[in-house]
Amino acid sequence: MKPFIIKFFGFTLTVFLILTVPVEIMDELTDAQDIFLIPNETEYLILGNSRPECALNTDFIDKAFNFSKSAEPYFYTLIKSKKLMEENDLDNLKAVFIQYSLVNVSKDRDAWIWDQSNLQSNYPKYYHVMTPKELKVLFQRNFEGLLAIHLSQTFIRQARNYFFRTPIERTKYYGSYRPNFKIYTPRPVRKTKLQLEDNSIHEKSLQQIIQLFNNVGIKVYLISCPIHPTKYQEEKDFPTHEYLKKNNIQAELLDFSNFPLSDDMFADRSHLNYFGAKEFSLFFNDLLKSGLLDKKNKQTFIDLQEKEIKIESQKRIYPVEQRFPIGLVSPILDKKQRT
Repeated sequence: MKPFIIKFFGFTLTVFLILTVPVEIMDELTDAQDIFLIPNETEYLILGNSRPECALNTDFIDKAFNFSKSAEPYFYTLIKSKKLMEENDLDNLKAVFIQYSLVNVSKDRDAWIWDQSNLQSNYPKYYHVMTPKELKVLFQRNFEGLLAIHLSQTFIRQARNYFFRTPIERTKYYGSYRPNFKIYTPRPVRKTKLQLEDNSIHEKSLQQIIQLFNNVGIKVYLISCPIHPTKYQEEKDFPTHEYLKKNNIQAELLDFSNFPLSDDMFADRSHLNYFGAKEFSLFFNDLLKSGLLDKKNKQTFIDLQEKEIKIESQKRIYPVEQRFPIGLVSPILDKKQRT
């Protein structure tokens, strides 16, 4: 019996070491990379999920860096922000813009943190920089999923990122502007439902991000990127400002959710396509150059500037082939649009 027990524990230990040691080695190699390093001249940092990822093209915004990533809740943005603070000299950084809507702090977003599919996307990326406290949150909510992903995917994902991606591609793996070449097509949708709770993990993470940058004198602004008019009609009556005030979230909200764009500038109800992002990014850049952040009432200034945009300029309908790069048109057009 004793030899069997010894062999069993020996086998278990061997398997454990085979599965965990490579992960830890890969984590050390990953942590040594300059993944979170941003250009020294950066004055405006953009963080958030897929809305700013698709809406703010930094090719058209002076001295801005977009580090947004699809399906990234504030829990992971906080981890990213800590690394940004550690690895960068942020003396030139004037402001941080973080995507915000009540949906981002609703209970529906819990799944973005520990749901299996989202855990699979975010955990392998951030494991090497997570604190024990952050790991504990995931451990308590989805132990089985966390263990399976840690043992089966973390090493492979990080190794692929380390060995097969360029330094720029590695950074983009954690966030960047992402051009979207889809064209909005009306279809039945599920109406957005809000389940809000005080002191949620999302609200706490957002508060910590704001405090993190404020502690070094960097102003944080919440930004609501453009959404399609049909979605705006659903969300316009959400108690957004009341929630911010009630929970004492110390950051101004810059609301662009009703920014005037024609249907063909949207990819879907929540995201801009490339052309819409260009229009909005140019507008956003002009606002910054016009001293938006120095205005006493920033939202009034934004609203006035939006009203001055001529309808004609927003409805410049060119043939799709003239607006999108060759090779990206046919896959996104249905038969009616092609004929």
